[in-house]
Amino acid sequence: QFIKFDKSVDGYMVERGHGVAAPTRDLVRRICEAGWLYRKISASVQNMTESKRSLGMVVQGLAAGLQAELSEYYRLVAVLQAQSSGDVRGLGDKLSQRQSVGHRAAAVL
Repeated sequence: QFIKFDKSVDGYMVERGHGVAAPTRDLVRRICEAGWLYRKISASVQNMTESKRSLGMVVQGLAAGLQAELSEYYRLVAVLQAQSSGDVRGLGDKLSQRQSVGHRAAAVL
């Protein structure tokens, strides 16, 4: 509601006029940078896979690997969001299965 993508700065920004303090704006910007990176990498992968020209095996492998990592990152964000909203019923098993994913995603963040 308060955070919008601003094409002029190619990033997410807190809309002005909502009384958000400067340190909070900076924190939100840092958190949103992960979303910005996700968006850029996802667009690059989509461009690779939708390209009309023939792609080499290395590029195909890179695109598949990046897509797998993006999917795992998205799952981790969903789990973290569920935890923060208090909806943690049944997530214990999922968290234990995805513990290694969390370590990898933490390295990305």
